[in-house]
Amino acid sequence: MCPVIQRKMVEEKEWLNEDDFLSLLAVSQSVPGALAINTAFQVGYRLFGVKGAFISLLGAALPSFLIIIVIAAYLIDYREHSLVETAFRGILPAIVALITSAVWKLGKGSITNIKGVCLFVLLLIGGYGLSLHPFIILLAGALGGIVLFGRFYDGGEAR
Repeated sequence: MCPVIQRKMVEEKEWLNEDDFLSLLAVSQSVPGALAINTAFQVGYRLFGVKGAFISLLGAALPSFLIIIVIAAYLIDYREHSLVETAFRGILPAIVALITSAVWKLGKGSITNIKGVCLFVLLLIGGYGLSLHPFIILLAGALGGIVLFGRFYDGGEAR
């Protein structure tokens, strides 16, 4: 969802700039719930207040909800069909490609100096090499950002 949300909100509609989007994305990922719903809620609230938050929440949640209801009601009997299983095997690599694309697109603007590269590598080692819990990785990233970059960071040097 990240590339779709970013393209629509930043590039097409110009409701946010890239930095605002990254900040909004960080907040959306840190609270419980689906990313698209959290992001829609925040953008709706930011642009149009409580009404905007409610309407954007419905717009983000309702289509998926209705599609799942239809699938559950009518297609559950076909879940073990070989064609359905084959389709899901083909969908998995596409999902990995979309996630990789989102990480690359959002990450390339976030790591702008050697401190950022070092922090990224350390967190990557902690996550994959040491299998640390994601909460520990997030906490370490936040603390590392505070220590390495100071209180306020604008993509360049700390202010």
